[in-house]
Amino acid sequence: MQDTDDQRSGCAEGELGESFETRFRELVSFGELIEHANSGLRLDEVLENLHASFRRIIPYDRMSVAFITPNRERAVSRWTRSTASEIRIPVGYSAPLAGSSLAPIIETGEPRILNDLRAYAADHPDSDSTRRIVEEGMGSSLTCPLIANGTPVGFLFFTSTGRDTYRDADKRAFMRIATQLSLIIEKGRLYEQLSERTVDLEKRNEYVRAVLARYVSDDIAANLLSLPENLEMGGERRRITMLMSDLRDFSSIAESHEPELVIAMLNHYLGEMTEVIVEYGGTINEFIGDCILVLFGAPVSRSDHARRAVRCSISMQIRMAEVNRYNRAHGLPALAMGIAVHTGHTIVGNIGSPRRSKYGVVGTAVNLTSRIESAATGGQILVSDETRRSVRSGLLHGEAFEIEAVGYDRPVRVTEILGCDRPEPIRLVDPAQLPSVRRQLARCGAPKARRIVPQ
Repeated sequence: MQDTDDQRSGCAEGELGESFETRFRELVSFGELIEHANSGLRLDEVLENLHASFRRIIPYDRMSVAFITPNRERAVSRWTRSTASEIRIPVGYSAPLAGSSLAPIIETGEPRILNDLRAYAADHPDSDSTRRIVEEGMGSSLTCPLIANGTPVGFLFFTSTGRDTYRDADKRAFMRIATQLSLIIEKGRLYEQLSERTVDLEKRNEYVRAVLARYVSDDIAANLLSLPENLEMGGERRRITMLMSDLRDFSSIAESHEPELVIAMLNHYLGEMTEVIVEYGGTINEFIGDCILVLFGAPVSRSDHARRAVRCSISMQIRMAEVNRYNRAHGLPALAMGIAVHTGHTIVGNIGSPRRSKYGVVGTAVNLTSRIESAATGGQILVSDETRRSVRSGLLHGEAFEIEAVGYDRPVRVTEILGCDRPEPIRLVDPAQLPSVRRQLARCGAPKARRIVPQ
């Protein structure tokens, strides 16, 4: 009798030990599965990790996920992996929840087992999704609800080609990790949505930036889009360098040619000059007909704004050769441009009203730039003493003289610029030719002092 009791006790202890061992293996598998799934960020990564690991816990030949729409009216297929030769429920397939067999699963929060899908399809001929699954060759299914933070978000479907595959133990296995698994899947979905919205927002910003760039410079567009406060009215006092250019006698040229040709000629000229200005980091503040006002040092602050502006003006005059080659090839007249460069303190910022504003510049320095520009002849660059002192070295000078500018009590000294040797040489003329250039200027009546009163 004692032997029998001992045998029973030994069997019970063996079964208990086996149960503990099985339970321990399950816990280890669950922990590894959760860790593996949670290592992914995007939803597809999370689900691929699950698909690779879940077979240790629940058997399946097909695994899929569907999410519930925000209005909770439909379930939409999002992801599927299957051994079937043809997947009959593609991504994006949706079915109504109301009145379907999925509704009770959401209401109760309990997984559902169907161990004979063919019989179920025969009894429910209106179930299109079941019919499709059977056509894929599946025989049984385990449908599990995904509930994150108390809110139903979707379903996880396990399907097998065999009949009578699933047991209550499979339901219990899922329920042990249902909360964690639902949160991990929802995390992946939210990350995916955030990534998509970020991409959409960036595309929208690129579109807005491209539209803005047709009317303002890239610098101003980026400045306006970078921070909301940059759209507020207001400005700041800043020392910058301004470049102003204008075509000589363009009004008379425009009057003697067809409007279409004039616009084509003007657009080509402005396009060529814009390329040069952008290359030197200038900000085109505005086009005023054939006049261009460019800022260096605003809105992007640059310590070498004066040198950039001077070198830009030289490159613009050099590029005029290309402009006139184009004009000759199209039967258009040659153009000549005068340029002024001046450095001074201005107020820069958003000017206008809340309904319509622009990034602009105001101050006496702007007016002086305009006065100097009106004194420049075609092909000439005049810089103020303030700009010349700011550049300090490397300039190749032409004539220096004084102009009388409206609004100023004393004459304004300006210098013609023929080149700049730093950081690398860029010149309108070769230094060896400079004496002859100066003699030509003298013969043309370019004295060292001129009185020019702009109209």
